[in-house]
Amino acid sequence: MTSNRTAPVLVRPLAGLRVRTPQPDDVPALLDFLTDGLQGYRSFAPPGWVPPVQNTAAKVQRTLAELAGARTHSRMAVDGSEVVGFVHLCGPDSPVDVRLRYLFVAEPWWGTGLAQELHDGAVAALGDRRARLFTPDAHARARRFYERRGWRRHGDPQGSPLGLPVVEYRRTGGAPT
Repeated sequence: MTSNRTAPVLVRPLAGLRVRTPQPDDVPALLDFLTDGLQGYRSFAPPGWVPPVQNTAAKVQRTLAELAGARTHSRMAVDGSEVVGFVHLCGPDSPVDVRLRYLFVAEPWWGTGLAQELHDGAVAALGDRRARLFTPDAHARARRFYERRGWRRHGDPQGSPLGLPVVEYRRTGGAPT
């Protein structure tokens, strides 16, 4: 993420943020935000790892289709005109399984409660459905975050399009699985 801030701010008021449902014209900015967020994976990725670009024509089309889906819960947090957080829960037209595809918060907003607010809204939207997510095995901060919020690891690390081993986590609605 491009920012003129030199150090993360650990405590920021959430009151000034707008959290809203993304619209189709937000998708390119959201995918750019995700591309920038993946840059942070370099801190635990092997040397030479290059984050994949998220803002491709195929990902724009997939995200647009998901946003239009009946089983989607997607929210973006905006500070002024800057995207600072994004959560995206989606699934097939099934009453059972959905996937937490994205939960990213810009580093200056870490420790503010924004990630928890976005996460908790997505979990509330689950109802009694099962959900799963994949996060890099080496991303200890994310794994601790999800585990504290009732997600349970399922299986061993596996390969992924990210080029990093990922682990699957699962949960059901508001209750741990």
